[in-house]
Amino acid sequence: MPFKIESFFILASVLLGSLTTQISAITLDVNDETSIRAAASILAQSIRNLYTGNEPGGQIGKWPFPPYYWWESGGAWGSLMQYSALTHDATYNNLIMQALSSQLGPNNDFVVAQEALDEANDDQAFWVFVALAAA
Repeated sequence: MPFKIESFFILASVLLGSLTTQISAITLDVNDETSIRAAASILAQSIRNLYTGNEPGGQIGKWPFPPYYWWESGGAWGSLMQYSALTHDATYNNLIMQALSSQLGPNNDFVVAQEALDEANDDQAFWVFVALAAA
C-alpha cells in the first residue's frame, strides 16, 4: 500500500492559509516518500511555531486570539494529529493530548466557559472530530 498523506497536505494548506499570510515554498517530490515526509514535517513545524499556548500569557490548547478563533485551534490540532498518524512522528503527541484535555468543559465535553460568547456547534465540531480521531 503506497504512502498516502494527501489529506494532511490539503488540511494543513488550508489551515496555514487561514492562520498566516506568509508562506514559503517547500520542495516536494510526490514520488519520493522521504521528500513527502520532509515536506509534511516542515508544514507541521510551521503550524506548531504559530502556537503560543504554552508560553507566558498564552492559553493552553489555543492559538492566540486575535487573529485565531477557537475552532481554528481545533482544526490545527487535527492537522498535527493527522501528521503524527500518517508519518508515525510522535513529536507533537504530548502537546496534542494537553491541548485536547485543556479544552474539555466541566462535563467532559467541548463546552468551555471561556468560549461561551463565540461557541456554536460548528466550532465544537472541530474539537470533537479531533477527539474522535484520537480515540
